[in-house]
Amino acid sequence: MISPRSLSKLFNVQFSIILTLFLAFSVVGCGGCDSPTPKGKKTTDNPKDTPKNFKKVVALLHGLGAPGDLVGEEAKLKKDLPGYEIIRLVRQNSTQVSTTQQADEMYHQLKDQIKQKGLTDPAICLMGDSHGGLVALELYRKYKDQLNIVGIITNHSPLEGSPGVDASPDAIENFKQAFSNILVGSGNPTLVFAASFLQALDLKNILTKNIQSVVRQDLTPGSPLLANIKSTLSSIQIPVLILAGNVDIKVGILTLLSMASVSQPLLENIIKPLEKTLDKLPLDDPMLKQLEETFGKVIGNKENDCFLPYCSQTAKNIPASPTVKGLWSKDYHHFYSIAGHQKMYPKILEFINQAFETKK
Repeated sequence: MISPRSLSKLFNVQFSIILTLFLAFSVVGCGGCDSPTPKGKKTTDNPKDTPKNFKKVVALLHGLGAPGDLVGEEAKLKKDLPGYEIIRLVRQNSTQVSTTQQADEMYHQLKDQIKQKGLTDPAICLMGDSHGGLVALELYRKYKDQLNIVGIITNHSPLEGSPGVDASPDAIENFKQAFSNILVGSGNPTLVFAASFLQALDLKNILTKNIQSVVRQDLTPGSPLLANIKSTLSSIQIPVLILAGNVDIKVGILTLLSMASVSQPLLENIIKPLEKTLDKLPLDDPMLKQLEETFGKVIGNKENDCFLPYCSQTAKNIPASPTVKGLWSKDYHHFYSIAGHQKMYPKILEFINQAFETKK
């Protein structure tokens, strides 16, 4: 068994990682895309004849604070889409500068990569994972007259924002208490200790300390950035595929812990007893319902993908253009590998192929 001192050190690191994940659209996974063309090129909203040197590019945009993500998706897409150029763009400053500035920088990065590959006037499909989906839509909005964009995919993207960036102190304290009740009620010494440590954490600071204020402002519902996103989705003429998912509270909590254990394997000592405890509780158990309610208040809605409100991922309150389509899957959590999902991945391939066929 882990000593109290070691366990305290473990939780000091682990809960920081776990709860930072609430807002650091990362991880998981899960994946994004983009790309440019020569000066004067018009958007595919007004398509022209396809040039003889037509080249298909899929550009990937990762999530917030996750520049190492989408490597697996990049490799799988290269295998499954022979003849396409797959370009993974990297934003080292994704938590530090505005989403619009990130779109500007990705335009120039993509332009450079296209030049290096010797491509002329390529058609482009953008795929953005989580926050990367917002960057993709901003890239389209600002540079649609310079880029020949034929389609956009957003995956688990906060299209209506991430209310968790402004979670109230009361909401966070209520969540801590509900979580502690389950940990203490388990009777497992490891989980009981975890409960006492959780109560002492400043989770509000943990939630936002790695995300600069300009990015938090972008993700706040009603922000100027989200007004841009709404305008784009309401009027866009090219195909857009919105991917979303939701999970029950058991899957949500365990997923966050599992993601943290990727960098801290010792967290397995917490996950396994917690999983056993949750397995014993029916979804209508009062303690579990309370955890679900309080968790939802922290991240914006109890119907979520373990990280983002479902309504935000699906742009529920945005009157979307007829070219915008959605696809939902149960238990498709925020950190699920895009390339590994049996329902979503084939639909992504189908959408990409159709977007380029429509261009032709």
